[in-house]
Amino acid sequence: MNSAEKELQRQFYRAVTPQSLSPGHKFYVPIYEQEGADEDPIALLQNQIEMCTDNTSAHLLSGYRGSGKSTELQRLAQSLNSDGFLTVSTNIEKYVNTAVPIDISDMLLVLAGALGDGLQEQFGDGIAPSYWARFVDFLGRVRFQMDEVSVGFEAGYKDTSAAIRAGLQVDPSFQTRLQKHLSSHIGALVDDIRNYIENLTKGVLANSPSAQGIVFLVDSMEHFRDSSVTNNSVQSSVQTVFTEHADRLRFPGIHAVYTISPFVRVHAKASLTDRYDGETVMLRAVRVRERSSKTPYGPGLKTLKEIIRRRGPIDQVIKHDDQLQDLLLLSGGHLGDLLRLIQAAITRASTFPINKETTDLAIKSIRKELLPVAKEDATWLHKIASTGYSSLQRMEDLNRLASFLDSHLLLAYQTDGEEWYHPHPLIADEVSRLACENDS
Repeated sequence: MNSAEKELQRQFYRAVTPQSLSPGHKFYVPIYEQEGADEDPIALLQNQIEMCTDNTSAHLLSGYRGSGKSTELQRLAQSLNSDGFLTVSTNIEKYVNTAVPIDISDMLLVLAGALGDGLQEQFGDGIAPSYWARFVDFLGRVRFQMDEVSVGFEAGYKDTSAAIRAGLQVDPSFQTRLQKHLSSHIGALVDDIRNYIENLTKGVLANSPSAQGIVFLVDSMEHFRDSSVTNNSVQSSVQTVFTEHADRLRFPGIHAVYTISPFVRVHAKASLTDRYDGETVMLRAVRVRERSSKTPYGPGLKTLKEIIRRRGPIDQVIKHDDQLQDLLLLSGGHLGDLLRLIQAAITRASTFPINKETTDLAIKSIRKELLPVAKEDATWLHKIASTGYSSLQRMEDLNRLASFLDSHLLLAYQTDGEEWYHPHPLIADEVSRLACENDS
């Protein structure tokens, strides 16, 4: 590989690294404006917000990791801003460790802290004071021992509020102690946060009298996950927060939008229906095949190719259309997996354009990340492949179904408003093989 090819390899690899994009970015493709696209979930979500009769509502947005939620939330924020709304966007991972079970107490704390931080950045401390210093006073009133914030003081933080923020991010034992102490004072915490947010929104809206309202976009909630789902798992803790404490996630003067994983959406669907405003909006995979058929879906493949073409000279990297089409089809329309397949091929390339042997190695590499599949699971996935439906036999199996979606062994699509499912194409052959073994 010569120096020019080396530079092309570096540039294209960086270009296909998954990242959140804003509308207008040179890599951004408006997926739902393309030929053959399904209903635009972000337009639906914005309509739900704008239809609310007052300035208080709560909404849910679901999708796989790598489905483009962060990008689509940026599009929602931009569209809402154009329509006169004030928006605050936050990534929950900036405030709390998503590998540790969360409780309603620390959930409310980080939401109040993040909302105040976002509005303070836009309007200044005089109009939008932070919640963190106020929370230190609250802990004093409920007699939480400040010397328990050990991680902060050991790290030399300048004040207790900074130490608390650090403790939530890096010290699971501190987070657990805080949860345990606040469990006896949850009513007082809710009242304190509601009072703070009510005064906060009044101050902000008084400063911006023409604003249509304030929308709080909370990203990366779907990153709360662990390897197995039990009653004490991280994912179960998130489900508990969103089902049992839905009323506490509704704040005065705020339209809140929370991202949730497919696990929560599937497992708690009935519990979510009447507790949030409008329906739970889902970002699905881009359709690459016709339903119940192996026939490629041309418009979807065209959209995926445009996503890659925007990144750079794809014809110089992968010359033959059949090689690129294999990667597009095997991604299943999962945007993150598509980019990872391209990256894996680029990394292994010794010359350009990349030969078929190299793309085959890349496919095997990404496929290994989804395997192995248990025979019992393969039988179920194979049945889903033939029907397009979840084919749920027992309610006790909801955890398994939700885990299929969370790990994108199973992908969701939409055709003419109807949702359907199919195993990820990377594992489809293995699923069929194992299912046949079970039948024999």
